[in-house]
Amino acid sequence: MPRKKQLLIFHLKLVKNKKSFIQSYAKMLKIIKKTGSDVKFSSASPNSATAKSIKISGKRISHLYDVISSNTDAKKSKKIINGKLVAFDTKTRKFKIEYSKDGSPCLLSGNVADEVITSGESYVILDEYDATLEVTRTLNKSNSEMEESFKLIKMVHSGS
Repeated sequence: MPRKKQLLIFHLKLVKNKKSFIQSYAKMLKIIKKTGSDVKFSSASPNSATAKSIKISGKRISHLYDVISSNTDAKKSKKIINGKLVAFDTKTRKFKIEYSKDGSPCLLSGNVADEVITSGESYVILDEYDATLEVTRTLNKSNSEMEESFKLIKMVHSGS
């Protein structure tokens, strides 16, 4: 692995909210890319000896943006599971459902869609439901990690 990429991965490990940071960085690069200009970044410091300045060409900005924006692939799909509603919080818009996968108990959690909250339905904890989920699978190409997130988009009492 190239040294620059190793340094980037090392420094990204220090960032708490990587997804938000990368999105903000990509957004900034996109704005600069649209100008087609070279950019000079300067750090400020009371000690002028530690102040640094770097210049990045418009061509390099364009390349960086292309690398960052193509660094993640997201795919969405729908999945229906039958399980026991363990938690449902309308304020934080979070849910948890316990279900069986290959005979083993599994706990799935995620966000609740606005339509589910505003539907007027009431849900009973520990009752069985057929839950329709929007599954977002994101592949981070830099570290080859697959991340899944779930959004509850429909829930029907199964009566089991």
